[in-house]
Amino acid sequence: MITKRAPADYTEALAPTWSHFKRLFTHLEWLDELGDTAAWVDGVAAPKVTDFAGEADAADASELRDYAVIKRVALLACLAHKARMRVRDDLATMLCKRVAMKIKKAKEELEEIRLAEREIVEALIGNGLGDQRYSRWR
Repeated sequence: MITKRAPADYTEALAPTWSHFKRLFTHLEWLDELGDTAAWVDGVAAPKVTDFAGEADAADASELRDYAVIKRVALLACLAHKARMRVRDDLATMLCKRVAMKIKKAKEELEEIRLAEREIVEALIGNGLGDQRYSRWR
């Protein structure tokens, strides 16, 4: 019996913030606690899993109650498997976006450092220090 509930505020396409990353990871942990969904759908064609997951997602609890138990379990297994895949994809996408943001920020900081160093070098050359030391290379 499942005692925990899924995080209610999970949505796709969250901004790549650390809090959203942690929220997605918490959702993935919850889904992983359900069991190995890949083993549940092993041998079932991918389009069939997608169809069953869509059918389960579209139905509410009262509609799912009308299904036979085996069909209801199959629909929910497919839904859990697709949700797990979606969350993993979202986590990977968010991680890539966060890394890209960090790389962009690091490049900007490096360029600022280069400009500052260039100003220092130009100031030293302009003060005449460069004329005495480097006159033989001219």
